[in-house]
Amino acid sequence: MRSYRLALILAPLLLIGACSTDRRAEVAAGSGDARVGQLMRVAEGSSQAGDDNAAADLFARANRIAPEDPDPLTGLGRSLRRLGQYEAARSAYQAALDLAPENTDALYGLGLTLLRLNQPETGIPHLEAAVALRPGDPAILNALGVARDLTGAHVNAQAAYLAGLKETPEDPALNNNHALSLALGGRFDEATDLMNGLIGKPSASRRDRQTLALIYALAGDLAAAERVAAGDLSGPELSQNIRFYRALQTLGPEERARAVLSGSIG
Repeated sequence: MRSYRLALILAPLLLIGACSTDRRAEVAAGSGDARVGQLMRVAEGSSQAGDDNAAADLFARANRIAPEDPDPLTGLGRSLRRLGQYEAARSAYQAALDLAPENTDALYGLGLTLLRLNQPETGIPHLEAAVALRPGDPAILNALGVARDLTGAHVNAQAAYLAGLKETPEDPALNNNHALSLALGGRFDEATDLMNGLIGKPSASRRDRQTLALIYALAGDLAAAERVAAGDLSGPELSQNIRFYRALQTLGPEERARAVLSGSIG
């Protein structure tokens, strides 16, 4: 089963490998362990530089040399996820977990991938396992909160955001998603109070203000939403947001949550 799964993962890399000739040339010949280490270093460098085509090719090469090492598979899953190849990413992460069931990065990555595949219920156990292994990690807790919000479990989602905020009180993603979760759960006054407090700080961002506008839209106050949005937006950009606010009014709870939180899925 595992060899079949890996064949599915590596097949797309035949198409992207040609894009990474320069990076491959950086990896010199050597022993198996040394080559894997070098491949991983160059792959991580490519990933950090935003060249996930090259990174995926290099992680796949490392996996072929060291098929029992979960780290190349985890890196491959991350690159494939960023490239939008979600089914292949899921297979890579699952192969890593077959080798190391408590690999936190693979659990987290698989959870994110399942959110992209619109399977939050399936992703939640993986994210909960990652939180148990790495308590207090703000990124994992944020992803868990989003997953729970997408299933309508807003109170449980808020618990995840608040757990992350205990560790990083100023985290923008956790604060904004916490407020959106309150609004999705119908607690509009609390949500607007939270965001008004945030936008009153010197560190307030455009994102904070647009989240407040979105909360007003969720509450059905389109005039307030437009007024707040217009503080940062104008012209076609503002018109696009207003159309989005109006469209929200026609959506059911599940569709509304996905529309609001789609930008929060890594």
